[in-house]
Amino acid sequence: MSTARPIVDPLAFGWYFLDLLVHDGSRFTVAIHGANGFALPRRASVVVWHYRDGAKPQMWVSSGGAAQLPERSMFDGIRNDVAVFDRTPNGWQLEVKSPQFELTLSIDQHLPLWRPPTLPFPLRYESGSASFDWVILCPHGSAQGAFQAGATRIALAGDVYVDANFGTIDVAAELDWWKWSTIDLAPGERVVASTTRWRRDPAVTAAIHIGSHGVRVMTPAQVRAQLGADLTPLGLDAPTAPDLPLASELDLSVLGARLQKYRRWSGRIGGKPAVLALLTA
Repeated sequence: MSTARPIVDPLAFGWYFLDLLVHDGSRFTVAIHGANGFALPRRASVVVWHYRDGAKPQMWVSSGGAAQLPERSMFDGIRNDVAVFDRTPNGWQLEVKSPQFELTLSIDQHLPLWRPPTLPFPLRYESGSASFDWVILCPHGSAQGAFQAGATRIALAGDVYVDANFGTIDVAAELDWWKWSTIDLAPGERVVASTTRWRRDPAVTAAIHIGSHGVRVMTPAQVRAQLGADLTPLGLDAPTAPDLPLASELDLSVLGARLQKYRRWSGRIGGKPAVLALLTA
């Protein structure tokens, strides 16, 4: 278990993202948000998206109550009256029970946690004593579970990726926009690319290749030359729409977040499944 200190600053926040490529070809994504880094009693929220090629994605939103276990850090998971996301001997376990939906997901982790090694990096930032950090908790794993919302039932089995971002920074004041994307090259292999535009710095882009070798940082040019994946249609250098259909739009203020809008696009880039998310202040 990590010895990292829990976040208790009143500006603290945290997000977990789980991205599951289901064996039936669909994509199942879960976002868990909490103010105060889950370390002080504040509302937590869970958002679920289910994507199928050529169809408008389904989206469900659930808000929870006070977080528990304030001694935990973001590396160790969360428990509140709606969601439990916890470490297990082999990976992670997610349980969500709310009036809107129920979700169970067991994850066997195949690659270890990865954290950007140095500053500067697009998803690491410091401003005085405040900071923003991002880690890939599970670069690659296999997942089994089930989802139910009313009459909708989805059996879940496939390859999963999990990351988290958290900090004590006032993101509404410091962050202009953030683009995150993934292109799935093969089972267990993907490219995660991101651009962050902090208001006092120019936009910076980096790409991460996840595969059997582990995790390595690449430039978009290296991704194109070595992997044959062109990131250009994602438009990573500007807060503009990519060459993909708009999948969903969410006003984050209703979740208690200090950022305003979260948009997701889903489709195919070079014949490969791709998702891009844009977060704006």
